[in-house]
Amino acid sequence: MYEEKAYLSKSLFYYQKASELPGIDRDTKIRSLCQILRLKSYIAPDETLSLVYETLVHAKTENENLITELQHSLMLAELSLFGHNFAKHRMLRALENKQNVSDERLIVADYLAECLRFNLPIEQSLVNKGQENLEEADHFERFIFEMATKHQHADPSSENIFELFHFMQNKIYLFNQIRLLDLIAHISPDPKIKTEAQRIISFKALSLPQEDRTLIHNRFLQTNQEINSLSLSRTKLFYAGQEVEIKTNIYKMLELLTSNPQFEVEQFCIAFYEESYSLSHFDRLRVFVIRTNEKLTKALGTKPLKLTKNHLEWRGPNISLTSK
Repeated sequence: MYEEKAYLSKSLFYYQKASELPGIDRDTKIRSLCQILRLKSYIAPDETLSLVYETLVHAKTENENLITELQHSLMLAELSLFGHNFAKHRMLRALENKQNVSDERLIVADYLAECLRFNLPIEQSLVNKGQENLEEADHFERFIFEMATKHQHADPSSENIFELFHFMQNKIYLFNQIRLLDLIAHISPDPKIKTEAQRIISFKALSLPQEDRTLIHNRFLQTNQEINSLSLSRTKLFYAGQEVEIKTNIYKMLELLTSNPQFEVEQFCIAFYEESYSLSHFDRLRVFVIRTNEKLTKALGTKPLKLTKNHLEWRGPNISLTSK
């Protein structure tokens, strides 16, 4: 459930823990590593991905369901590590194995999603394969095949795609919503649609812990960072085409939070007030956070500051300092 809610760091943590349990049997370890490989392929290709891939590419199992899961995870890693031509052979070999239609459909959907993201040609045979018994597919898979069909026919009607997303989003888990919005941003020829899709991703990520927002930003938003960053000058902040005048104390707070989005309260107060810390500083900070949230919420769409007894956290979009 953590992954479905886009708690990606926590998901990776527990998958890793499961793979390291003492006395773990071979298949359980393979399954845990498959989860790490799959999720890493989605969000954070790095040296860990290569290491887990090298382990799993030599893995052996007699469990047919696990064989399918293993081939699916390896295909996703190969998409990230080597490219689509290499991964396609893995996918085709996986489809040659006897497996249920739902497993085939998921493998094809994930492959097509990457083809869409990079604007690669899509074979009709793959779309046909994925659409077998489509009434049994989940809404994420249906959306992928709808987009693949539009892509094949060079259908520019991105607004219709958004209508479909609005209709389906309540039936799709948050992380898959973000993946679909990313596809909309990539395939749409309309800059306004691209911008809107990226802003929705940025907004949906605001509810997540900082480490997960960072993962999502690096994977899905860095290609259009100017849309999703909050630009900060000494007198104004700029976000999503909006301009908000700010006072020096707000600038100073946000400047501190740029370098460290989560401060211990005592450390922040010492840096912000430039005085030795006392309990009265917490009360002053609490009032200031309330007023700052009130000022910034209208522009950002959510309260960007969270203050607890021990920590002050910036939960808004990434901040970039400007010289304006």
